Amino acid sequence: MRDNVKTGAKFTEETVGSYKLYVASAGHSFCVPESKIVIVGPADMLRKVLQRNKKAELAASLKKAYAEADFNNTLVMVSAKKSIFAGTKADRADATIMEINFASTVTLKVTAMCKDGAAADEVKKEMEDRLKDNPGMRESDKEMKRNSKVTKRGTTVIMSTSVKEQTLLDDARKGPKIGP
Repeated sequence: MRDNVKTGAKFTEETVGSYKLYVASAGHSFCVPESKIVIVGPADMLRKVLQRNKKAELAASLKKAYAEADFNNTLVMVSAKKSIFAGTKADRADATIMEINFASTVTLKVTAMCKDGAAADEVKKEMEDRLKDNPGMRESDKEMKRNSKVTKRGTTVIMSTSVKEQTLLDDARKGPKIGP
């Protein structure tokens, strides 16, 4: 969706079965099939999903991730495999959950569900290393880093952190951080 904002994409409404698909002139399209669900992706892929007109048959790893996700958070993303950790050793997670709750303190929790203990060890190390490596950070980044905790429970790795809403707002007023 970020690309849609950058390119100034316009959306046209299209009916697919009983659903409204918003097709972007550039970037990703979207649909709101239920009041609390938004699906985003290329229009052709979304059309196929909507034309299927039945619930998706999920892999066991995604079923497990959905069962663990706390949908009381403001934003929840459940993903298969490499979506959050692409290009890192941590891409060994079979499913990932990202949960963000926006309030006076913003909380973030990332859960990686791995196929085995060795993969979980790699994911945990990668998360810890990423927390160590981050020069030239903004105040909100520093606060999140101070509040971060990475834990491993069997084949599951959890990184949790928080930042005060005011710290985020102060950083936003300063404008984008460019470079280290």
